[in-house]
Amino acid sequence: MKLSIVLSTHATSFDALVYSGDFARNARRIAELGYDGVELAVRDPALLDANAVACIVAEAGLEVPAIGTGQAYVEDGLSFTSPDPKVRARAIARIQAQADCAAHFGAQVIIGLVRGRLVEGVSREQAMEWLVAALRECAGYAAQREVWLNFEPLSRLDSNLVNTVDEALLLLEEVGAPNLGLLLDTFHMNIEEPSICASLVRAGGHITHVHVSDSNRWYPGAGHVDFAGIVATLEALNYNGYLSAEILPLPDSDTCAARAIAHMRPLLAARESNMKQSNTVTGKRFYYEGSISEDLIVYPTDRSGVKRSGTKVPIPSQAIDFIRAEIREGGEIAMGACRDSPSPGSLGAKLLRQQRKSPQLLSYMIPLLIEEGYCTCLKDGRRYVIRYTRP
Repeated sequence: MKLSIVLSTHATSFDALVYSGDFARNARRIAELGYDGVELAVRDPALLDANAVACIVAEAGLEVPAIGTGQAYVEDGLSFTSPDPKVRARAIARIQAQADCAAHFGAQVIIGLVRGRLVEGVSREQAMEWLVAALRECAGYAAQREVWLNFEPLSRLDSNLVNTVDEALLLLEEVGAPNLGLLLDTFHMNIEEPSICASLVRAGGHITHVHVSDSNRWYPGAGHVDFAGIVATLEALNYNGYLSAEILPLPDSDTCAARAIAHMRPLLAARESNMKQSNTVTGKRFYYEGSISEDLIVYPTDRSGVKRSGTKVPIPSQAIDFIRAEIREGGEIAMGACRDSPSPGSLGAKLLRQQRKSPQLLSYMIPLLIEEGYCTCLKDGRRYVIRYTRP
């Protein structure tokens, strides 16, 4: 998991915002504090020089995980559930423009306040019908740009539509868009959910972004939210996205930003320290839990060596014992880690035929057995040969 903080591209009256104003100065300061990214709060992409913003963010060494859209509601009064059809149409057009902006950064688009509120004269059924239709239209548009939308359940303090995780899950099911996930905010969850961690588990693989702020909307550590438990739960769910600080700028911007990362970074480091890491025979990093004398869980990484979100590979002890035995009995055997067509007679072919396990497990197991001194791996042309070395 990585850490980001909300940074507005323009001045705004929205209060749960740490940095606004001098964008370049703020981006540099956020990087100096050790954050991995910035969640950009963008009122209107038409007011934004995306290329200039991208250059500033890149120079600071930061990523942009998400685009916040709440200012469209706070400043411009746009919402998906307004009684005025022209306002609803403008809200949809604004989010579509946000999707274009997000595609520029490889970011997701947050749907929070722009969903609107249930107002007098509009039934809940009608409001939800408008909301579902708007989400379908925006998600379809965003999908063409390979952009995800994150719907955020908000507490009763900010909206009277879709306040809980369970309500949000029902909404996702009704919308039926494959690129619509959930943004879960610990401040709102602390108000609406009986158990934050239990609700995280129910949301599971639908979680695509997380906001962290304490029970009082201050920085993590200033209230009573159990962030250690939240990090542990997200790790168990194999969530590897961003934790983004959307907090009040109190006592001041730099202080709250520094205290937020000072509280969160050790929690993430503690979780990572419980994992070991190694490299495949081709040099690609992976993380793992457990040991090669028991069940293993492997976490593959992307090209930059970061764990891939939602991906873990269990390797049961039975498969581990089988691999050991085949290496020992064969003395020398071709590895055959190709998933689709391992070479006949190879260790991968035997693993697939006799254990019904993917030969790709060998990409993770063989390096660990080499580290143990159980075997060596030699490259013979285009293939790898495993040689038993333990007497």
